[in-house]
Amino acid sequence: MRIVELTRDQVFKMWEEFGLSIGTENLRLAYGLYWPRQPVDGERVWLHFEGDKKISWVSLRPDPVESIIWFSLGIWPEFQNKSYTSIFFRWAIKTTFIFWKAEAMAFAISKNNSKYIQWIMSKVGRGNKVEMKYIGELIYPEPGYAYFIIIKRTNEQQNPIKEVQNGSGNR
Repeated sequence: MRIVELTRDQVFKMWEEFGLSIGTENLRLAYGLYWPRQPVDGERVWLHFEGDKKISWVSLRPDPVESIIWFSLGIWPEFQNKSYTSIFFRWAIKTTFIFWKAEAMAFAISKNNSKYIQWIMSKVGRGNKVEMKYIGELIYPEPGYAYFIIIKRTNEQQNPIKEVQNGSGNR
């Protein structure tokens, strides 16, 4: 598998191509009315390949105020339902916490994408090194979006075994 970071000009062209592959209507139902769109300042986008075939794209962009990275993902139709979502989701989490050293990764899912929301909801509260939380929803623009956040657990949260004092008061 090969990963390529795209330039600003390449991003918009790739998103147009992705939109054609899934259908412009589906693109806007899943990502919003203004897609394809230009990348925003600070946004970085990677394209993942298997041989010459595009598998997915991942977008990560820092929040302008908080230590949060906003995440978006697209999987080309021929690679959907083949575990690639999990693979690139984990890749984005690692990149968020290692590259940006952010406190959290956030994302929104269109209510049109109910299967993806169900899959994500099955992950809420699970995980050892990170924890996913459902944080709410927006109802506008219609049909609305479910919002999630992934936070990095502290070492204490990752390893719940506590030190125990022996009878002498020594640890």
